[in-house]
Amino acid sequence: MIYLDHHATTPADPQVVAAMIPWMTTDFGNPHSHTHSAGRRAAQACDEALELLAARTGGRADSLVVTSGATESNNLAILGVMLHPRQRRRHIVTASTEH
Repeated sequence: MIYLDHHATTPADPQVVAAMIPWMTTDFGNPHSHTHSAGRRAAQACDEALELLAARTGGRADSLVVTSGATESNNLAILGVMLHPRQRRRHIVTASTEH
C-alpha cells in the first residue's frame, strides 16, 4: 500500500514508538492529575520531554506550547496574531476546506 494522507497522520519514528510503549501499556497516567503517583510520573515525563525538545532545538522548555492537535494549534496561532497589540486589521478570511 502507498499511503498518501500524511496530513491526517504520519508514521512515528521507531525510537519514539519504543519510548512511548511503557506509557501506553503499563505506566500510563494523566499528567494533569497530580493526586496520584501515576499522574505525577506522567507529568515528570512530560516535563523531561519538553526539556529535551528545548535542548535539541536551542529553545527554552517554558516557551514551548503543547496542543492536542492541528486544529488547536492553528486556532492558537491565528488568535495570537489577531490579538497582538500591533495588529490593526482584525479580519480573517478562510474556507471550510482549510483544515
